Amino acid sequence: MPNNYGGICQGAMYIGQRINRTDMETLYLALVVILFLLAFSDLIVGVSNDAVNFLNSAIGAKAGSLKTIMTVAALGVLAGATFSGGMMEVARKGIFNPQYFYFSEIIFLFLAVMITDVILLDAFNTFGLPTSTTVSIVFELLGAAVAIALIKVYTDPNALPLYEYINSAKALAIISGILLSVVIAFSSGMIIQYLSRALFSFDYEKRLHYFGAPWGGMAIAAITYFMLIKGAKGATFMTDSVQDYIAHHTGTIMIVSFIGSTAVLWVVNRFTQFDILKFIVLIGTFALAMAFAGNDLVNFIGVPLAGFNSYEIFVATGGDPGGLLMDGLAGKVPTPTILLLLAGVVMVVTLWTSKKARSVVKTSLDLGRQDVGEERFASSFLSRSIVRGAVTMSTYVGNIMPDAVKDRLNRQFDEAAFTKKTAAMGKDAPAFDMLRASVTLIASSILIAIGTALKLPLSTTYVTFMVFMGASLADGAWGRESAVYRVTGMFSVIGGWFFTALSAFTMAFVIALIFSFGGFAAVLVLLVITAFVIYRTHKYHGQRMEEQLEMDKSLEEEVLTQETILNRGVQNLSDAFGQFENLLDDSLQGLASEDLSSLNKTVKKFDKLYKRTRNIRQKASKALDQLGEEDLQAGHFYIILSDYLHEMTKNVRQIVVPSQNHVGNNHKPLLAVQIEELSTVNTNLKERFKAIIDAMNDYEPEKMEKLTGQNLAAFFKAIRAFRKNQIKRIQNKEVGTRNSTLFLNHLVEYRNLALFSNRIAKIYEDMIMDPDGEGEGGMPQGTITE
Repeated sequence: MPNNYGGICQGAMYIGQRINRTDMETLYLALVVILFLLAFSDLIVGVSNDAVNFLNSAIGAKAGSLKTIMTVAALGVLAGATFSGGMMEVARKGIFNPQYFYFSEIIFLFLAVMITDVILLDAFNTFGLPTSTTVSIVFELLGAAVAIALIKVYTDPNALPLYEYINSAKALAIISGILLSVVIAFSSGMIIQYLSRALFSFDYEKRLHYFGAPWGGMAIAAITYFMLIKGAKGATFMTDSVQDYIAHHTGTIMIVSFIGSTAVLWVVNRFTQFDILKFIVLIGTFALAMAFAGNDLVNFIGVPLAGFNSYEIFVATGGDPGGLLMDGLAGKVPTPTILLLLAGVVMVVTLWTSKKARSVVKTSLDLGRQDVGEERFASSFLSRSIVRGAVTMSTYVGNIMPDAVKDRLNRQFDEAAFTKKTAAMGKDAPAFDMLRASVTLIASSILIAIGTALKLPLSTTYVTFMVFMGASLADGAWGRESAVYRVTGMFSVIGGWFFTALSAFTMAFVIALIFSFGGFAAVLVLLVITAFVIYRTHKYHGQRMEEQLEMDKSLEEEVLTQETILNRGVQNLSDAFGQFENLLDDSLQGLASEDLSSLNKTVKKFDKLYKRTRNIRQKASKALDQLGEEDLQAGHFYIILSDYLHEMTKNVRQIVVPSQNHVGNNHKPLLAVQIEELSTVNTNLKERFKAIIDAMNDYEPEKMEKLTGQNLAAFFKAIRAFRKNQIKRIQNKEVGTRNSTLFLNHLVEYRNLALFSNRIAKIYEDMIMDPDGEGEGGMPQGTITE
């Protein structure tokens, strides 16, 4: 073993002394094959996350059917894959100096990077959070390189200083370029969108007749310039003569592209019903998908290709893997076009089949949609402070702005046209209009193409997300009703990016250390762990998707009339009552048997129910948009029903969670007689739930009157009797304070559940008896009494 070796596992380094040269080459070839298998997996998980970058605008604006959008994006990915050749150098020499690392070290370094990348990106996909594949690969390379360099520094007396092993200048340029892109992208998206909306307004159809062709010509010219002229530098299929011609005729190509596309669009728009903005959005989707493949392909296959190049050098030189420096990686190595196209094909297949990609796209669209609705993120002190400051600044600017200018801008940014158009479309309504989608796509494509041309792996996620957020802000999508939630969401995603950097560096650092001291055995163990983690996250995501699909199905919009909204309301009520019963049964059984595991599962089931009833409540008001004047009473019933169901869910929580806490804290169990009394109340409540549903499905005034009168009185009488029994037990010192608190709490919540169910039956009866009535049909919270 060379005496200047930096400390990799002896099992890896003495391998040449134990097996012959052929077997050694075969073993390292197997590791290279593993790198490519990991790259295949990385392409799948990486594209699933990065798909949000070029799909959200077209999908959000509904620029075409999903099939059309996916086809356009797929063609862009295939075209962009061939432009990635020059970017592959980043994985080989962009972050560290390969000439100072031995072949065996390089292979372990690359394996650590790929395993980390697969696990990390799959985790983000599972939770539907967009992250940066560029940031992950950069910090993974940095973390693994630092780990191995540290081993060399501390074990080899002849080692170089740590900073010599790391390409600090290039790494700093990449990291600063990524952070700078966040600011530039947000500012660019905001400014361009503001100017575009000021020119076209939300009611842009008429202005497109005059300005649509020049607007489209400018967009196509910009795409042509940055996709062809700048991107051609990295294309593997273009000869030097073609690239030289393009470089020397830039002005001519730009002028021809602008004039030609403007003329064609003007003619087509004048004599047909051609939608210029839809065309721009689809072209922009193609361009952004092309930019994505050209810029981000390095994140997925750059490392395995670098590993393969290292293996070729190892085979050609015939040196000891522990003493062969990788000087060859510091030069230029051509990337076979066929490999790039194969990677593009894997990307395309993933686009069509990945369910996780849709989860990530949904997160981005929720933060940028024009309307106000369910918000995924809560408000925070930071977001409230920022919004309050922005409102103050807006008020100040408005006060000093001339009234004429202010009125003009108010007319241009009036969303009435968009709101009127989308209200009539129901569930097919877009999240935002074509103008914002076109600005987002064009601005993002231009910025990413600049980064590709300069060989700075700008994060496509950072650029597209921040352009999208900037355009949303300028477009008024972050209004007073939603701004604090959207700002929190934006900072949550940005915080996730910093977490990506930290976790990527840390995981790669640790895994590289494990490989260094554990050798090939450690590689096999971590590969098995990686496969298990991916399997578990895939299973977990599948369960989440099933729950989401079930929820969406229950909330699916339809043509609403009094009959359909009553049917939906009764069905929601029946489903909720059934789940209430199951939760209460499980809670009482777990409390009686002191089964903490069962109670924990019950709490998890409750969390799903709570989310469902909350969503029903939040989306109930949308039902009113489709109702006519004659059906408003039914809409009133549905809104109150949704509100009461959510309140009843809170009552159930006050039974489930205290039961879990009581058992979890190892307090004394309830007495057998107390469990029996609670079971009696629970059974009576279930019978009441069933009677209410039966009365609604087969309405008879006498049954409903008895249900809301005599039956309720009997229920309350039983609760009063059990409360008196508990008071006697307290006086006789049979139970303690915590026992009494829990038992009396359960009685109160059962009473509230009965009262809410009774009120639901009453408002249903009022609506049936007086469908055109003007009564409240509801009862303010806090006024429930026996």
